[in-house]
Amino acid sequence: MRYGILLIAAFCVFSCVQVCLSRENLEKMEALLEKLNAEPELTVGIEVLPETNPKIVLNGRKVDALLYNAPYPWKYDEQNTQEKIANFHRGGIDLLSLGIETNVWHADGSIDEEYIASVLYRALLLNPDAYLNLAINLNGAPRWWMDANPEELMDYANGGVDPAAKDPIFNVRAPSYASLKWRQDAMDYLRQVVSFVESIPAGKRVFSYRVDYGIYREWHYYGMRSGMPGTCSAMREAFRRHLVEQYHTDAALQAAWHDPEVTLATAEIPSQEARLHSIADGATLRDPVEDRAVIDFLHTMQYEMRDLVIACDKAVKEACGYRKLCGNYHGYLFGMEYPVEAWHLENESVLDSGVVDWQVSPNLYSNREVDDAEFGRSPIESYTLRGKLAIQEHDSRTYLAVEETYHRHVSTPAQSVTTLARDFAQTLCRNAGCWYMDFARDWYNDPEIFAFFRKLEAIRALATHNASVAKVAVVGDLESIYYHKISTTGIDLVFDSNAQELTHTATPFDVLLFTDLENPNVRDYQVYVFPNLFYLTPEKATVIEKLREAGKSLVWLYAPGYLNAQGHAAGNIQALTGFAVKESAAPRDGVAYLHGTEAMRPFSGNAFAPSFTIEIGEGVSPLATRTQGGGDVTFAVRENGAGREFYSTTGFLSRNAWKQLFRECGVHCYEESGTTVVWASRSFISINGKPGKYTLTLPTSRRVTELLPKSGVPFGPTTAIEVELTEEIGLRMYYLE
Repeated sequence: MRYGILLIAAFCVFSCVQVCLSRENLEKMEALLEKLNAEPELTVGIEVLPETNPKIVLNGRKVDALLYNAPYPWKYDEQNTQEKIANFHRGGIDLLSLGIETNVWHADGSIDEEYIASVLYRALLLNPDAYLNLAINLNGAPRWWMDANPEELMDYANGGVDPAAKDPIFNVRAPSYASLKWRQDAMDYLRQVVSFVESIPAGKRVFSYRVDYGIYREWHYYGMRSGMPGTCSAMREAFRRHLVEQYHTDAALQAAWHDPEVTLATAEIPSQEARLHSIADGATLRDPVEDRAVIDFLHTMQYEMRDLVIACDKAVKEACGYRKLCGNYHGYLFGMEYPVEAWHLENESVLDSGVVDWQVSPNLYSNREVDDAEFGRSPIESYTLRGKLAIQEHDSRTYLAVEETYHRHVSTPAQSVTTLARDFAQTLCRNAGCWYMDFARDWYNDPEIFAFFRKLEAIRALATHNASVAKVAVVGDLESIYYHKISTTGIDLVFDSNAQELTHTATPFDVLLFTDLENPNVRDYQVYVFPNLFYLTPEKATVIEKLREAGKSLVWLYAPGYLNAQGHAAGNIQALTGFAVKESAAPRDGVAYLHGTEAMRPFSGNAFAPSFTIEIGEGVSPLATRTQGGGDVTFAVRENGAGREFYSTTGFLSRNAWKQLFRECGVHCYEESGTTVVWASRSFISINGKPGKYTLTLPTSRRVTELLPKSGVPFGPTTAIEVELTEEIGLRMYYLE
């Protein structure tokens, strides 16, 4: 067909890559174009239900949300790349993610259409059955745009732009999130790219778009580590607009800030000194009254992040007529050890915007040994409640990752399969999507690894009734994070270190956001864990009281309810939890002793200030003390009608403490050693850990079939699965009927 030949000619001429198509590849290209031209326009949807694994719906055909992701330029001509894409295809993985950088965006406003087309067509030549997720990277904004718009760029309270900075975690040169000029130009560019892609035959195979910006493409503010970003003129204007929306009058602003001189028209971004201020020297938290100006400013920063991501995704959706999916790296709750500026605190508004279908997050980069969990960073079950697709990015380094020294924890093909299977098991049991990521390197080209990938399609096909069996909910509160001081300590402890311990309790748990507790479709749990409910409102207190009245057991960490609209007070903790506490301004670390002898020690070794000690009164029983053999009580329990309430003032509990707590609340534990990681759902259970013999105990008698490392013969019904793990077989997975 002549139209196809013309497209081939256009495809062969592009600036970034010189390609000579052989006669064989010309024939493949024309066959591909004939195939695409015969296909209908693609329509896409998602199916996210609480009892089945999520699906991507392509022209009515349901496909597992399982992808291979390599957004960096593919090495199309290398044999390793060709074999990798072919092997994924043989394993039933035909959803591929790839991307383009801002070098396709020219100063005259045009885009490099030939190169964009080549990215898509060359991928489809490697797998003519593939469907593509196209990442459009705004990160690394064009130099020509920044040179032309210096007043629209980021600035930093801590040192300004560093011309020598290469890693965006530091103070790099970049457009401001608050720049309306950048927002409009980025939207125009995105519309142009998507409109072009949708106009060519290859666009029929693009099922989703991903817009990237910020540090590592993940929408964190540049300079988040220590730069205190957000001091540019664009952010100042955004700050003043926000203050007008919030306070309306100068008098209201002056009363809130306790500053008779400030006005809505003259308010300035808080100083470096103000942003470093906290309740006391070395304290972890800000005061809602004294630090009102800073907290208002942090809201502005988060609102501008929210508005930019929504605007970009809306531009994509409009350009493709809302027929394709759109998503971003976004929504992390765990693994965020950096300041408030780095979080995605308005993500619920992003998810509810109508232009976001899915979000992806990497797993925690700590605790990636073979016998660990590599826990997901998003509140996955919160996405399911909203009908949104949560994707886990699995980038575990295999033994082939020879360039890695820090993140690689395996040395054999078998150990590599264990880590990949461990990651898959979490995704499967939590009803999430996933993509395997190797940064366009060659971490997967091994026969044992691809033999594993070929098993996944059949396993996922079994997930027809795969509801959560969790009786425990870990509930994060995004609003409270606004009151966390600039620091790399504190919040990460209550989330990350406890997640590491919880994943070694062999007790399934779901992760929600506080607002999910008011969702009429939320599951019913026996135990509710509140890692960071530091800032309390009357509305939140009402939700907690309903849980008490329902006889639920509640677990409090560090400073529950300590902050409210009137400021901070230790008495607020007692009002919320029923535990009386003594407060000290002195920072104290999180070490405590369970039963007076067993040390509970947070992995980060962080210290909290202020610190609290529980006063033992009627109905309160001590469980742990600050010093070995006795001393100040830091962990206690009290009866609460039909439920119980537990409080750890150090913000941390060891796995043994968690297991004891769950037992007392009648929650089932699937394995008793405290060393393994168990993922369990209605249909599946997996175990990984150190070599040894273990017993998986099921809450009810079930018929059991081994799925990994190899298919087994069904046995049972039984309530006990005897398991042996070795150096070569570090994970086993079973199907439960």
